Amino acid sequence: MLSIAKYPRWRASDSFEGLRPQMFRYAQQDTFILEFSIVKGYILQGIKRLFAPQPIEIFTRQNARREGGSSKTLVLFDFDGTLTTDDSFIRFLWFTLGFTGLLKATLALFWRFIRLFISGNFSAGAAKAAVLASCFAGKSRAKMETLGVEFCRSELPRFLRPEVLEWLKVYKTEGAQVALVSASPDIWLRPFCEGEALTMICTELAYSNGIFTGDLAAPNCKGEEKARRIRAAFELNDFERIIAFGNSSGDYAMFSIAHEAWLCDRHGKFQRFHP
Repeated sequence: MLSIAKYPRWRASDSFEGLRPQMFRYAQQDTFILEFSIVKGYILQGIKRLFAPQPIEIFTRQNARREGGSSKTLVLFDFDGTLTTDDSFIRFLWFTLGFTGLLKATLALFWRFIRLFISGNFSAGAAKAAVLASCFAGKSRAKMETLGVEFCRSELPRFLRPEVLEWLKVYKTEGAQVALVSASPDIWLRPFCEGEALTMICTELAYSNGIFTGDLAAPNCKGEEKARRIRAAFELNDFERIIAFGNSSGDYAMFSIAHEAWLCDRHGKFQRFHP
């Protein structure tokens, strides 16, 4: 604001010529302060807009019913943390082995992990194979399938998200192709996908002469492997719309091939994902 008080008072005895330079100097100072205040205001508004909370789009049942689907729509669901509230791998180990069995497996697993670290081959896939080998190597395919069916029937429903399962069914009813894309093993995902009539893309176990070898049949289905396996299973150009649901960075590669992606937070809310 321009300040009148600081301008020198003019008396009749004063010369206009002597007063003019001093008044011009004060006017220049006030003009600069005024312009700086305007610029500062624009800058502060820009900063507020940049850091202000943006409207968040939440996926709900109404979204699924409104958007529906068609044979030209492909819907991809992650499993752990997306369709479920808990990690199915840990729950399966506890369900099949119990405390005593897990304790024995942990002792054997310790040395497997040491060897992986020493060899420099430690990874999420190698760790998963080591756990499965310590717990189930040598068991028949029939026994593994039985364990998977029992887990799927009696334990899995305890930690499924019913609302997400409903979205999945809505998409199927509307004619969309729906696939489950997960890093979890096929032991319990196969009976689940067969029961829901879903395409299964997941980590698969290796068998030799009907016996589990302790290895994975293909790389761990996570990250870029998810995207690679999806492309191998579907001709993506045949779909007008691809929708993906996930809950972690392991799903970002899957999101990258979708037209629309939804990320589940720890509270079970799905927010539209923007890379």
